[in-house]
Amino acid sequence: MKSGLFFAGLVTLPVLTLCRYTVRDIGFVSLVEAEWVLEATGPLDDQAELRALEALLLDANVTARVQSTSDLVVRWALVSTDGQRLGLGQPTSAQEDLGAARNRSLSEVLDSPLRVRLSDTMQDVFATVLFVAGTDRERVAEARAEIDSSIELLRQIEPQLPRPLAGDVVVEVLAADERGTERVVLWALGLNDLDPTDSAVVLIYGRMKRAGAPLIGERLITAEILSSLALIGESCECDTDRDWAAEPRLPHRFDTEQHNLTAMALGFDPASPYVLAEVTRILARGSAERTGTRRTADLGTVLFGYREGEVAGIESPPVPGETQEGARAISSTSGGEGDWGFADEQEIPDAPEQEADGLGLTLSFFIFSIFFAVCGVVAAVILILGRKS
Repeated sequence: MKSGLFFAGLVTLPVLTLCRYTVRDIGFVSLVEAEWVLEATGPLDDQAELRALEALLLDANVTARVQSTSDLVVRWALVSTDGQRLGLGQPTSAQEDLGAARNRSLSEVLDSPLRVRLSDTMQDVFATVLFVAGTDRERVAEARAEIDSSIELLRQIEPQLPRPLAGDVVVEVLAADERGTERVVLWALGLNDLDPTDSAVVLIYGRMKRAGAPLIGERLITAEILSSLALIGESCECDTDRDWAAEPRLPHRFDTEQHNLTAMALGFDPASPYVLAEVTRILARGSAERTGTRRTADLGTVLFGYREGEVAGIESPPVPGETQEGARAISSTSGGEGDWGFADEQEIPDAPEQEADGLGLTLSFFIFSIFFAVCGVVAAVILILGRKS
């Protein structure tokens, strides 16, 4: 019987280890906690101020840096890992209450109405479509129609995803007159220079993680939005680039209660050493195996074995140009360079080749499924025979 159990374990091991995490799941795993720096410079007791800031940032993905200078005022700034800076509030004179100024800066960096809503729903939604609306009403209506269409089509292809969608896709609308309130969010997303008339879409999942570059102008179409949404639901073991892992998270708070709620919703602890090691292995392997980047326009073929034109309602997207100047991707893991290859190096294959690739992938998956089903039956028979003996 022991030999039967041993053999059963061997034949069922691949089934147990396949596709444990989706890209959405990985969005809750933090390999690098500090993705932003809150910087204070001026006539400060640098060690005392650093301790005060660090105590207030314990539950945030922001760290502190203090530099004592001969300036007459204290200046506050949020700094990205690639060195870009955003000035916060007004400089603080030596006569003002330093504690009050510190709290104002912290609140601007970490708290805003949008992030409160994202924090409250992150465990319950599959993804959030952040729609930054412009002042051009006609273009706003067109963009909203593209968003609604992509969500409807995602439900149609849900059976082809590794797992059912973990919640709904929620649309958060940031009106044109609310941009000032969300100044830090827009800057962190690379949208601080967005024209007031223009609209933009950003996909957010996991712990406020960005899925790819913002979609603006001719890229704000159903096919692009759907490709990003589908990738969030894909297996992290799939044959796709790992650049999604390097996208930044918004500056935010994530306390013990949020962590516990997340672990219950996911069914695993995203901060456990085992999970961190496993995710590191997956991302490192993807980075080593990757030979180039892939357009999101090709993801339908890569993930599901169909061409974009074969899904009703999807128009072929234009060839992506450079992303808007200022859009950043902060590399916080070894997963890739962080731009998803939207602008990309590889040419799109001709349609017949795409059909062949899709058919091959579908057949491979079918054969794989039969193999593991047979393994399961064999294992069950061995266990039964083992008990009888």
